[in-house]
Amino acid sequence: MHADLRPTYTHEALVKLQEMGLLKFLISQNTDGLHMLSGIPADKMAELHGNSYVEKCEDCGMRYERSFACRRATGSFQKKCPRCKINHRTGRKCSQPSCNGYLINTIINFGDYLESDVLDRARYAAVMSDAVLVLGSTLMVSPANHLVTLGQEPVRLIICNRQTTPYDEDCHELDPDGQPLGSRVFGDCDNLMKKVMSCLLPPSELRTWEDGRQTRMMEYSLKRTAVR
Repeated sequence: MHADLRPTYTHEALVKLQEMGLLKFLISQNTDGLHMLSGIPADKMAELHGNSYVEKCEDCGMRYERSFACRRATGSFQKKCPRCKINHRTGRKCSQPSCNGYLINTIINFGDYLESDVLDRARYAAVMSDAVLVLGSTLMVSPANHLVTLGQEPVRLIICNRQTTPYDEDCHELDPDGQPLGSRVFGDCDNLMKKVMSCLLPPSELRTWEDGRQTRMMEYSLKRTAVR
């Protein structure tokens, strides 16, 4: 259950990098809502496959962030999606004046199209990037995998994943002086990000930030309620 999940060290490190101005945009294929829970602002993130804790109006497009996972509802009002053949409606309605449209979950099921505005924001961020950090992905799912090499030339690609990916060779591109532009790490994302943070933060600041994780975990739990 997503309700039992909490942000990892890596999730929190990405928030810290964003606060430091080093992470400009985050593109995620996860639907667990942990990036939102950890503190990444919605306008600094594109969740390509949706978010279990976000529903939107099928009429006006207004989005609602929830403390609970938005389940599909059952009943006579349910409307099957013509593409995935699954009902997306949650049973709630839009609260915007003069709308009253049905709310639907934002999860992208097999056969669904990605939300065009979400994909457009991801593509724009990818094109504008001067470095791309890929964490915990085999880069096998399109179109997300194609985004990693769209950045400014020369492409600086860093991948951390236990398995091989189709883009591993891109990590080993060299600059004119023969120096590597990227890096390929086979291992655990938390271990990598701990090393990254130890290089970026002074020891005392790093210790204070890491010691605050227990408090942050309690704050996360307060933001999660039962599934509805």
